[in-house]
Amino acid sequence: MHELELIPPDYRAGRLIIRRCIFGVTMLTVASLLLLLAVVLLSRHNDQQENQIFAMQQQQNDIRYQQNQLQELIRARSSLQRELRFLEGLRSGVTVSELLDATDRALGDNPVWFQEWSFRRASSLVDKPAGTSTQGYFILIKAEDSPATGQEALKLDMKMTIRGQSDDHLALSHFLRQLSEQPQIAEVNLSRTSLRRYISGEVLDFELTARLSSGETP
Repeated sequence: MHELELIPPDYRAGRLIIRRCIFGVTMLTVASLLLLLAVVLLSRHNDQQENQIFAMQQQQNDIRYQQNQLQELIRARSSLQRELRFLEGLRSGVTVSELLDATDRALGDNPVWFQEWSFRRASSLVDKPAGTSTQGYFILIKAEDSPATGQEALKLDMKMTIRGQSDDHLALSHFLRQLSEQPQIAEVNLSRTSLRRYISGEVLDFELTARLSSGETP
């Protein structure tokens, strides 16, 4: 017995086309949603990457700033160490009390007296190549980053000046000899003498300059 087909073929073909269209629209919608989701995810990922790049750039800037600060601190430390060596050099040498003791020993019983006594200690930084022989008292100051042959020297110019009087040339000569024999004295120069007459007698005015040694025993 044959079945009776009540649905027309055209209607069935139309229904198939409609189902296919609905399926296509659904797939297109799903694809669009997936594409939109991918765009959102990529945008967020890109934002995160940009934030990380910005943070890394900030870190690099901070590192460069800290490196610059470190270099400044290193230069400041080197400068302070150099000044410290300079000050240590100024503190070295003959002290005033040692100089007074040496002068007192030189006086002894000689009829010599002082009218004016002065002590001068000046310093200056000079270039002093290694092995150079120069007069004066030098304290070598070597920077940490300088070669061994490129040294600076702190030159100490220490002098004592005495203006006074003595009974005669013999007493003054004895005093000068004994003063020059003191270890704190490097050189004695008599710069002026003159005879001064008083009613009660005569005295010898004098002025001398003594260059001081480093105060160190050889």
